[in-house]
Amino acid sequence: MVDNLLADPSVLHDTEQPTIFNHLISPQHHHRKTVESNPPPSRKALIEEAMGLIQAGSDTVANTCTVGIFHILDNSSVHKRLFEELQSAWPDSAVAAKLQTLEKLPYLTAVIKESLRLSTGVVTPLARIVGPSGSVIGGCLVPAGTIVAMSATFLHFDEELFPEPDRFIPERWLDNPNNNQYLVPFSRGPRMCLGFNLAWAELYLVFANVIRKLDLTPSETTAEDFRTYRELFVPVYDGQEFHIRVKPRAASGI
Repeated sequence: MVDNLLADPSVLHDTEQPTIFNHLISPQHHHRKTVESNPPPSRKALIEEAMGLIQAGSDTVANTCTVGIFHILDNSSVHKRLFEELQSAWPDSAVAAKLQTLEKLPYLTAVIKESLRLSTGVVTPLARIVGPSGSVIGGCLVPAGTIVAMSATFLHFDEELFPEPDRFIPERWLDNPNNNQYLVPFSRGPRMCLGFNLAWAELYLVFANVIRKLDLTPSETTAEDFRTYRELFVPVYDGQEFHIRVKPRAASGI
């Protein structure tokens, strides 16, 4: 794809919706006065942008939605409570819900947090370099310049922090607000995910619209399909397909 765009940037004008590549390589974004100080990105840079958008910007949110919605459907009490909260806050689903309204719903927020915990986000350990003053990690002095890395999976499935870590329990986020410090699907600190706020907005809108507007029935997929995965930056689950039957709900929710 990148090679085709570089060979003929004019194809960008044929797309119905602009993409990120319209802004990165379209000629009008590189004026003559700035082309030397700010040249168009290289082929390597464009490929890295594309991979970042797919892996960090698409697969992570998609995994969270898949894992979360499976567990919602697998737990009738969770499904019922979430639907009732959404129906109360959003009585007419024919009218688009405002993101600001969804962000204030405590159980929806708890469901999303639990979905993020179980889906982890990025499972590959993310490397960091210890700063010039060194650090103490797990009671051990780590010298400056040392490369350290940890996967969020180790934290999200720690039994001391999250009892019964394999179970989907949204209530754990309502009963213990201190758990928030241990939720790190976007990492933490100055190098955390740049798309943090966009991802949260997507998750609120997807979970709310799917549960509020659709009558979903799981088919064939089981919890075992999400038990093991291959580590490819994001988790690639052994059960790669999530089978459900879908029927639209009436706008009133009845």
